Amino acid sequence: MSIIRNFLKALFLFLPFSIISSAISQDNLNATSKKPRIAKAKVVAISPDKFTRIPITEEHLNRQGCKFEISQSKKIDDLTNIISDTIQPDSSNSAEPTNLRTAIYLYGTDGSTYRYLFNASNTKGIITGTLIENSTSSQITAKSDLIDQLKTLAGPDTLDQRFSDTCLN
Repeated sequence: MSIIRNFLKALFLFLPFSIISSAISQDNLNATSKKPRIAKAKVVAISPDKFTRIPITEEHLNRQGCKFEISQSKKIDDLTNIISDTIQPDSSNSAEPTNLRTAIYLYGTDGSTYRYLFNASNTKGIITGTLIENSTSSQITAKSDLIDQLKTLAGPDTLDQRFSDTCLN
């Protein structure tokens, strides 16, 4: 019975990622698709090395973090590739987003919202976090190079220039 329960739990955690991966791949969508098209995205981060006296909440992160927003389909495609290459479901991750360092927000044309919230990386170089799709949450982990890939994505032509090495260091 526990094997079936573990299989269903793993399937439940994996399924949202496969749905989101296919939903956010702009090239795979057409006018007849029922999957949401991503209209814009926002990335917010605070350096993982920055010392704070209190844990960083999502509100604090959005108020004080380095951020950039994108609405160009090429950049959104690049961001969705980063998400699919570096982020994966993790049923063994029990960490709640209590000391946030990075957030990725995807906004669908249908009003759907995907919030990826990440804590500071741990000693194993793994970044734990939570994916919140509308009101449903699941635990995730990301590869340690996530922030570097996001900095590369931001580049010099983003809408908000505050997502830079000087801001994140």
